[in-house]
Amino acid sequence: MISDIRAQLVTITLFFIWVNFGISPSCASDILISSARVQEYQKRAETGDAQAQYDLGVCYYSGVGVQTNLPDAVKWFRKSAEHGNANAQHELGISLLYGKGSRKDVHEAFLWFRKAADQNIPLAQWNLGRCYFNGIGVDQNYADAVRWILEATEHGMCNDDAYMMLAECYASGLGVEANYDEAIKWFRKISHSGPLNAQYRDERDWHRKGSERGELTAQVSLSYYCYLGLGGAVDYAEAVKWSREAALRGDASAQYILGRCFYFGQGIATNQVEAARLFSEAAKKGNVLARRALDMCYSNRSSEAKSSLAGTAEVRPR
Repeated sequence: MISDIRAQLVTITLFFIWVNFGISPSCASDILISSARVQEYQKRAETGDAQAQYDLGVCYYSGVGVQTNLPDAVKWFRKSAEHGNANAQHELGISLLYGKGSRKDVHEAFLWFRKAADQNIPLAQWNLGRCYFNGIGVDQNYADAVRWILEATEHGMCNDDAYMMLAECYASGLGVEANYDEAIKWFRKISHSGPLNAQYRDERDWHRKGSERGELTAQVSLSYYCYLGLGGAVDYAEAVKWSREAALRGDASAQYILGRCFYFGQGIATNQVEAARLFSEAAKKGNVLARRALDMCYSNRSSEAKSSLAGTAEVRPR
């Protein structure tokens, strides 16, 4: 009898919501269920249940089953985080990092990211890596940045910004030994349909226009975009064309990329001697990657290539 009365009340309530608010009975049912669930979370949260405290915080943060209330969300994230809930620790870190529902405190945000990262939360590991990379809430440390971003990717995080950051570190030797092949690996993980690649597509077009006007910086940038496949397909022939233009004008970065093309036969016939010459020219100007490439030529290639390097010992890595 009581269950029948409850069913009738629910039916009447759903019909009322439909008529007055234009919300379908199925959606209205979800709202009622969510509201009941929030009440359940509230009861359990007040007894110290860390998972319920986190779930309640999510409800307040997203406005599911309850009106959005960021300060209350942070309140419950903090209670849950203090009980060791890793997801709550990460969400509390985000709230503190951006000042959402709480004062902004990047130093405390960093500490919560670290706690969550130690519990293998991929997003926390990524955000911790970002903090180290940019010096947010902690002294800048590229080695720790690379370490934590790699941890995040190993735990399944897919993020174009993370791939780009790793690529930059390996290309420039920030926190790791410079390794252009490793940099290329991360560059090429960037989604061709994502917003970051759309940005690169626009930049590639812009660099092409600048290159055609004879702008050196644009020619160097376009050669890298074509070589790495940023903003479009990999195009070694175009990389050779524009890096050669810039290399003839003495740019060390262009000499390095053109040297790679000659060394690996990418977009042009393999020529170890020419590769060695280009690496040598770039290395003399302080290009670290060219120095390493020059050492590779000296160690692994033909006697002809070694002979061409006879006068370049002063620029080879020790």
